[in-house]
Amino acid sequence: MFTNSPDGHFIIGHHPNMEQVTFAAGFTGHGYKFASVIGEIMADLAQRGYTRHDISLFDPARFGRAGVRGRAGEQGSRGAGEQRVRLGPGHGRQ
Repeated sequence: MFTNSPDGHFIIGHHPNMEQVTFAAGFTGHGYKFASVIGEIMADLAQRGYTRHDISLFDPARFGRAGVRGRAGEQGSRGAGEQRVRLGPGHGRQ
């Protein structure tokens, strides 16, 4: 069984309604080779609420935005160079 996301990318981030809950999913068979950095990212998110790694590509909110297509479409809703930056606890959501 494979656990692919609709666009083929990992899903890493905070739960949309419970900021204290973080998750990582959609790794299929190739996720094991990213285990060390994913572990570091998840530890950062759990302890600090943010990470130094750019995880904007893996934002779970991308599935709730118009314009997100599966792998065949290769189109997202973000423009070139646009990315979401997590400021950390107490700074609100962007």
